[in-house]
Amino acid sequence: MSEVREILLKQLEIEHSQSLHEQHQRATLTNMILVVTAAALGFISQKGLRSEMLAVTLPLTFLGVFGALATGKFYERFGYHVKRMKALQGRLDDLVADLNLAVTLQQVKQQHREAHRILGRVKVNILWRSLHLGIATTGLILSTLIVLH
Repeated sequence: MSEVREILLKQLEIEHSQSLHEQHQRATLTNMILVVTAAALGFISQKGLRSEMLAVTLPLTFLGVFGALATGKFYERFGYHVKRMKALQGRLDDLVADLNLAVTLQQVKQQHREAHRILGRVKVNILWRSLHLGIATTGLILSTLIVLH
């Protein structure tokens, strides 16, 4: 029985590490996109909205869309590892008498929801996707303005 617990704990550690890796990947990609976006907007502000700037604004649009899609994928992978952790926690709870891990985690979740009634409903994934879609929208608006002038 002890061997099974050790295996479950090790697998929990692996899944946790993988879930963190997905979040680090998302953060790194977002930071890179923000740096490129800032540079692109700075360049556009110096040169003005001329037709040559379509070479900057159109890729900016695609970069924002890519960021939103990649962020969604990282979130999907993160959710996969979280579900695996929950399943492993359930198995561990079943194996260890009086652990009551599920009950404890549910109590903490309820307390957290009560303490953060509004922000607790906001999904961080939606915030990240909105940021990237905002970049895409900015590129699209600037491209449209260039074409119209």
